[in-house]
Amino acid sequence: MGIVRSIIATGVVFTVSAGGLARLCPAQSWRELSPRERYEVLRRYERYKQEPEQRRERLEENYQRWQQLPPEEKEKLRRRLESWQELPPDKREELRRRFQDRQGQP
Repeated sequence: MGIVRSIIATGVVFTVSAGGLARLCPAQSWRELSPRERYEVLRRYERYKQEPEQRRERLEENYQRWQQLPPEEKEKLRRRLESWQELPPDKREELRRRFQDRQGQP
């Protein structure tokens, strides 16, 4: 069960950062996932394992913060993620660029 929980946790972490399995939550059992969801979680877990240690630690910290959020806040973030995903690619890129400009990032 430990590895399954870790894989599902990783799926949630990447959901927040990269989109995708927006409806997957850590309470779901591996057996409840569709074959496609299982594939996506395993793919994301493999990608996670390839990340540098510092990035993995940051992802773990983000996941721990996610777990501590009240359900209302989690739902609010899910809605924002869905809104972001529904934006046309050019609009997302424009917003990303504006955010980076404000942050002083390349």
